Amino acid sequence: MPVLNEAGTLARTLSGLELDEECELIVVDGGSGDDTAEIARRFISEPTGRFISESAGRFKSGFTGSVIESQRGRGAQLHIGAGLATGEILFFLHADCVAPPRAIDAIRATMANGTILAGAFDLAIDSSRTIFRFIEFAANLRSRLTNVPYGDQGLFMRKADYVNTGGFSPIPLMEDVEFALRLRKRGRVVFLKDRITSSPRRWEEEGIVYTTVRNWTLVFLYTVFGVSPRALKRRYRDAR
Repeated sequence: MPVLNEAGTLARTLSGLELDEECELIVVDGGSGDDTAEIARRFISEPTGRFISESAGRFKSGFTGSVIESQRGRGAQLHIGAGLATGEILFFLHADCVAPPRAIDAIRATMANGTILAGAFDLAIDSSRTIFRFIEFAANLRSRLTNVPYGDQGLFMRKADYVNTGGFSPIPLMEDVEFALRLRKRGRVVFLKDRITSSPRRWEEEGIVYTTVRNWTLVFLYTVFGVSPRALKRRYRDAR
């Protein structure tokens, strides 16, 4: 999990993880100036149930974990975390996205199928506003038609396949799209109907229409015209 100044959202995200003794949680902090790292460390170190009862989450039991400091940049942070992971399956989760119930079980069941290279979840946005239902529908339809999952959909795969594909690149933007484009050339990517819940904060702060059109435009410029992530980053600010 890559994090940067996520003190306002991280407790909820961590509380939504149903971790067991076979799980390893690696939080990679890109230099937060708030309590992000401390929240992550407390989640890892607290006795079973105490953190969860305070954060209105589900449960945790017997997992191992660590909080790592790294250079800033989600691509670099994701790659560092993947390199440190000791398990056979990797699950990349953004700090403002809450995993669906029994997500770990669903990932294990999916990866038991040797014909599947990678997977991701359908997307839900944490808002009751009707317009977000249209955005969700478009996002989930897009992912299936293009076979390209975005980072906020909770990408998962075997570590061996991650390494063989080359991993996330340390680019300032589009690290998820760039990696997903390489993935789909190598094998089958599936999308689970279980929904991962993403924060609406960017749409709410920047405007729903503007944010949606801007995001589509950036992806189009990157995938069709090959505009560099560094140039695109100037039009995309962090919403924290």
